[in-house]
Amino acid sequence: SSAASDVYKRQAVVSFYKNDFMSAMKDAVVAYDIARNLESPYWIAKSAELKADIFWHVYNYRQSEQCTHEAVKYYLLAGRVDNHRYALCDLATIYVNEGRLDDAKSLVDSIYAVVTNETPVDSALLDYMYFPLSSVLLQTNKIDELRQLLKEAPDFVLFGDGKVDEALKNITVTYLSGDNGRASTLLSDAYQLAEDEKQRARVIYEEYRQAMFTGNYEKAALMG
Repeated sequence: SSAASDVYKRQAVVSFYKNDFMSAMKDAVVAYDIARNLESPYWIAKSAELKADIFWHVYNYRQSEQCTHEAVKYYLLAGRVDNHRYALCDLATIYVNEGRLDDAKSLVDSIYAVVTNETPVDSALLDYMYFPLSSVLLQTNKIDELRQLLKEAPDFVLFGDGKVDEALKNITVTYLSGDNGRASTLLSDAYQLAEDEKQRARVIYEEYRQAMFTGNYEKAALMG
């Protein structure tokens, strides 16, 4: 049943967050096989997406891409438009990691064009696609476009009222100037300014994003 698939998926997630990737994959495969036998598009997509995350964390980017393609396909078949779009953003991030910057930009641009013309705009999805899109613009040296993107980014991403928000904005601008050493110092300062776990998580995510920006994929993978 779909409940059985969900049980194995949940077990896989627990193992995943314990960095026990072997156990996580074993349970994810069982969840996937059950979903395939049930011919359930949604649960196929969920378990394929989890397998993609596990493959990503063990540096098997080719398998991660294949599983993400499957998640994209089956979320659409299940009528889960939001999940489908998030999976497409994950695929774009994989393309960035593989150096397929044109493919990544084309994919995110198409999602961005659709989402920004909807009412209401899905600001959470815009935040999610910000990473692959900004990564592409930075790596292709399209600084003017990146600066414009920063201006248009959802307020809660960069331009909040608190000290941490201001620090994160300054970190991004500093990276744009090429001063990576100064940006690292600002990251440390931002972490000290954080007042709770949510703010600290945002700083850690920013550190992950900058590791990806600078091509330090090993560090990014350890943080992911």
